[in-house]
Amino acid sequence: MNCLFWVVPPSCLGLGMVDPRKKAPVPRNSHDLIHIMNLSLPTINLDKYKSASQRARVGTESWGLSNFFCSSCESPWLDQASRNTAAIDFTCPKCDSTFQLKSQSKPFGARIVDAAYSEMKRAILEDRTPNLFILHYDLSAWAVRTVFLIPRFAFALSALERRKPLALDARRAGWIG
Repeated sequence: MNCLFWVVPPSCLGLGMVDPRKKAPVPRNSHDLIHIMNLSLPTINLDKYKSASQRARVGTESWGLSNFFCSSCESPWLDQASRNTAAIDFTCPKCDSTFQLKSQSKPFGARIVDAAYSEMKRAILEDRTPNLFILHYDLSAWAVRTVFLIPRFAFALSALERRKPLALDARRAGWIG
């Protein structure tokens, strides 16, 4: 399953090459297209993970590494952040913009469950909030269905909701999301 995207580089806007108020021209042929995107999630090496949520995380992060590009500059790819980097999954090699990926098999609703409340709060207060990719995938087809990007400037402390701490008998007792 493939999807075609036609993207106008940000550098063309405002240079007389593209008028953002006019309808974008239709590509004449496949050479005018920037990227052919395979919407199938990768399956390589997923068998070594026992948990379905771990397989989904690894699959969607691998897919993002192959398909995401920087929305802040003209970089056609993103680098994967070091493991366990708080609130960051990808970074731009050109402009150092940061990105976080949230993915799930159910369509997203009014709320997006994030990681630790304290980490996101700290990121907002220190002006380190990452851009957020929201990815919905089809579990039965093992394919991407929808991707949204929420820019970093859209996050405010008032948008965060502190969840109740985990129960005392939980593996991570007291943790607050």
